[in-house]
Order: sequence, then structure tokens, then C-alpha cells
Amino acid sequence: MIDFPVTLHEIEKFQIDNRNYVVDLDRNELVCVDLVVWNVLELCRSSSREEIIRQLKEQHTEAEIFEAFECIRQFAELGLLVSNTVRRVPDENRKLRLLTFLSQIPTAQPENGSNYLLLESLSRHMEVTVGLPKDQWSESYRDDKVFHFMPIETDLKRARTYYINATYDVTMAFAPVDFGLLSVEMNEVIPFFSWNNVPTIVRVHSGVKNEEAFINFVLAVYGAKRPFDAIVVDAPWLIPRFQEILSSEVDFCVIPDPVDLERFQPYEDKMIGKRCINAIFDTQEVFQKLVVGIIAGEVSEVNYRVGKFVAELCPELFFLVFAAGLPDLYLNNLPNNLVFFTETEQFGTDPHLLPMLLNGIDICFFHATLQSSSSLLFQSLACGMPTLIGTANAIPEFENACAFIDLKKGITDREHLKRVLEDLKQLLVDSREMERLSTEGRKLAENFSADVVSLQFVNLMHSLTQRQLETQSKSTHNSRRSLFCYNYDSNYGSVRSQALQHPHASSESIEVALAKEFLESHTRLQTEMLLTEIYNGDREKACHILEKLSGLIL
Repeated sequence: MIDFPVTLHEIEKFQIDNRNYVVDLDRNELVCVDLVVWNVLELCRSSSREEIIRQLKEQHTEAEIFEAFECIRQFAELGLLVSNTVRRVPDENRKLRLLTFLSQIPTAQPENGSNYLLLESLSRHMEVTVGLPKDQWSESYRDDKVFHFMPIETDLKRARTYYINATYDVTMAFAPVDFGLLSVEMNEVIPFFSWNNVPTIVRVHSGVKNEEAFINFVLAVYGAKRPFDAIVVDAPWLIPRFQEILSSEVDFCVIPDPVDLERFQPYEDKMIGKRCINAIFDTQEVFQKLVVGIIAGEVSEVNYRVGKFVAELCPELFFLVFAAGLPDLYLNNLPNNLVFFTETEQFGTDPHLLPMLLNGIDICFFHATLQSSSSLLFQSLACGMPTLIGTANAIPEFENACAFIDLKKGITDREHLKRVLEDLKQLLVDSREMERLSTEGRKLAENFSADVVSLQFVNLMHSLTQRQLETQSKSTHNSRRSLFCYNYDSNYGSVRSQALQHPHASSESIEVALAKEFLESHTRLQTEMLLTEIYNGDREKACHILEKLSGLIL
């Protein structure tokens, strides 16, 4: 980061054969620059960053100007041309400036409610800018009273990161991001972290449809993160899933999704909720039986099989399954005591619909997996629903607020489901324990208010900016030529190694990348000996790799 205006060294500029040269008389060195850097040097003694852009925007694109700023910053780091380079130091008297990226405008609707609540609450503590892809942009967003919206050219990623470095203190991306900002398939995770000099928070949500793509996304981010970046998960049960894949300890930070406690709260009259269920599904059984709510995952077939099995096994209970969606083929073949509430189709615009439904159930069952959304669980607890959690992963944070059953079996295991139903029926007749779970669940949910969660993010952001300041003078693994990362293959249940190159993040074999790394600080003979040792004495293989590279870097 370099702020304008700046004080330059004593310099002389001249042009020969359409080339632009600058002589640093203080350092007695000559550098060749392109025209946009040449023009920025004309203005940077007396103009701010914004003034420079305004004066040069007819001659150069904004992307070119930001690249010139970055070039001058690199000269400054080398002690060339610029004499008053100042490192970015967080100002305690100024609000942090946060830039986040979304694929569409955040709304207060339930399906996007957690992101909206979080960003709205963060805006009370810092300056929040929301970047939207240009094809989602509307001029009406300029007048938004909560957020500052900014259109983003998704195909100018490098130029965009220069803009980020110049303007913001922290960035945050919500995973998975679906408009290409951090695309694993296009190897865009690595350059985003490499070119972006400010701390980055990647917000990882549970409740995913494509587990393999989700795992690879997090693996790529984990491999690219710097000491002043953070990966924040919304649920503690995500961490053991990734610890099964990563050999090193995962330093994820757990911050839950915020809950709107004014919307989600216990009703004194549960019949309001039951009448809501009756109105949606046209069933009288909800008035005649105790209602069990099941918070399901993202796989339709699994949700259908589980729901149908428990409903047929316990006809004396009524089951309401909260699921992302279910094909008509399944919806038309359900027992009378089973209904599915599909969020995407039935939420509508009534903000009170989901709280009413949650208040209509008598007990809730949740099976925590990577594909299980945490938001519904937290909202259910906020409504005071006694909850049984069936998971192979302990969740100590919920110890007093929920009942647990842990048989280390999957949700589709029939013996496991029979045990779940037995525990549910035992809880339903234990009024004292039901009341305790309801009270403790509501207390736990109070820790998930928007204000509490946003303050956790604010404290994290301040710690990251401080960590960035402490590590600015140190080189990190992202400054190397190669970055080694990993790719999970669900077909074989294995992790494949991969090497990505800066700045274009092209992929190459792990052997070639290793050789390049060694050649940065070793002679060819030393590198040959090191590779031979790594390949169990196969000197021929080591020599072949070096010969392959000889025309490129030797």
C-alpha cells in the first residue's frame, strides 16, 4: 500500500525509441517503465489517488492505472523513486473499511437472512461495501440506506485486487462463491490471495449440495491463506470433517450464523404454529399427534428415505421435515403423517412463516453433517424447541442446551434411526427435561444475536490487521514461486497433490515445482542431489526433470 501524494527521489525522465526511462539520481539507477507509470509519476507529487485516476482516465483504463500504482509501490519497496513510503497502519480512530463479495444483492428474506443480518450489523461498526457482479448491478443500489454497493468486473481480477489494496482494510468472501471470484476450477483462489495484500476472511457455510467441490474449495483456500487471513466456519461440526482430509491441524475459527431473535422466539400458544402447518399442508393430523421436526440435509433422496422410514415406523407421531427441496415424484408418495417443508419454494415473503412453523413442532431432531445447515438449528433453538442431535462429532458448545445420541452411524442407518425414535419418544414424555432443553436452547441462541456475532467478526478483523502489521516485513509462503496444494477425489477417497504457479496460477507437476523451488537457492548439482535423494536414489529421474527445465529457467 502506498498513499499519494508522495515525495519522489531526485529523478530525470527521458524517452528513446518509444521507451520510457526514469533515472533515480539518489540511487544512481535507471528503470524502464510503461507509459501509464510515466504519467502517474508526473502527477503523484501533488495529487491524491482519486485525483490521479480522474486526470488519467481518458488516456488509460482504471485497471491500468491501478497496475501503475502497484508498480510504484514495488519500486518503493526496493527503495527506488519514492522516498516517503508509509506502511498501512490501522487507525484506531477510524472505522475499518470492509469489502465483501456476493453473487446477488443481500435481502432480508429467510434464505439469505443470515448474511443480511451479519452485514447489516457489521455496518454499525465499520464501513461496509458490497461488491456485486456487473451483470447483477442496478443504479438503484446507489441509494441503498444500509450498504454501499459497487459493481465488479469479474474478468479483471488482478486489477480488482489492486483496487482492494488501495481502498480497503479487510475483505470477506462467502463460500461457496458462485460468480467466479474464488473459483477452484479456474485456479483463481491462489492469485486472489497472492495479489490481495489486505487480510481476507473466507466465510464457510454448512449445508452444501456438492460436497467434493466444497471440500476442494476449502482445501484451496487453506493452502493459499497467509498468517493474516482467516477461515471462519458457521458450525463446529465442519472442522472434524476437514481434519479427516488435512494432515495438519485446521485452524478454522468458529463463529455461528446470526439469528434474528425478535423473529425467532417461543410462542405462548403453540396452536398458532399448528394452525400454520395445517394451512400449508391441509392436514388435520397435526392437531391429533405430537409433531417431530427433522432438519434435513441437501440430498433429496436421503431426506425422502429417512422421512418415509421414521413416519411408517411411528404412525402415532407427525413428522415435518425441513429440507432444501424435494421432487414431485417423492412429494406425491408420502405417508399421511409426513410432510416436507422445502425452503426455496415455500418460504415466500412472510418473515413470520418460518418462526410459526418452528413453534408448531413439539421436538426437533438434527443430524449434524457437512450438508446440514446450521441456520435452521439455531433458529429452532431460539424458538425454544427441545432438540435431539444425532452426530458422530461431539459439539461441546451445545452440551447443556441439547440432548445427544452418538452411535457413530450415518443418518440412513436404520438401527440408528430406530434408536433416534426411541430417544425422541422418551424425551416427549419427560416434561421436566423438555422444559429444561427449551430454556437452555433459548439461552444458547441468545449468543447468536446479530450484535454478538458481528462483534466477534469485528474483533477478528482487528486481530488480523494487527497480525498483518506484525508480519509485513516477513516473507510468507505466498511469496514463493510455487504453492503446493491439494485436491480431494471422492471417487477414490484420496487427496492428490498439485503445484500452482504465480502470478497466473497455471498447474504443473509436483516434481517440476519442487525442482524450481530448489533452484531458487541451490546450484543445479545440489538440486540434482536433493531430487535424487527424494526419489529414492533415482538419479535418472532427477536429471530428466532438470533437463526438462533447462530451456526455461537455467
